[in-house]
Amino acid sequence: MRAYILLFLNLTCLACGSANEENLSMSGPSNPSELTGNYSITSLVNTDALSTDLTINFEDNRVYGFSGCNQYFSDFTIKDSNIYMKAIAASKKMCIDDDLNRTESNLFKALQQVTNYKIEDDTLKLFDQDHLLIVAKRQE
Repeated sequence: MRAYILLFLNLTCLACGSANEENLSMSGPSNPSELTGNYSITSLVNTDALSTDLTINFEDNRVYGFSGCNQYFSDFTIKDSNIYMKAIAASKKMCIDDDLNRTESNLFKALQQVTNYKIEDDTLKLFDQDHLLIVAKRQE
């Protein structure tokens, strides 16, 4: 009986995970090399005006950049035309400016929510399931 309960729970968990991935509304290219490059972030969700130069860079399956106070980095994967960011790591410089702290916090939160992306000309758009989170322009 216990084995049947464990089997049922495992199948339920697997079904929930696959349903979440299948319900994504937007999809981007499925090739990580299409993201390769250096970008300047021009728009960030929950941030009125960017008071500093924020960057995001993609190389192989790594993402890194400058968040206003600190350098950050992570890994990402692309599966079935969706992008998944791993946990964000960052240097630990102290920011005295509250606006920069808020901007950095908003950026890290947005990156963790990204599930889809779209590239139009030299503009990268990062989305969650329903909203545009980050807009970045490719640097020359």
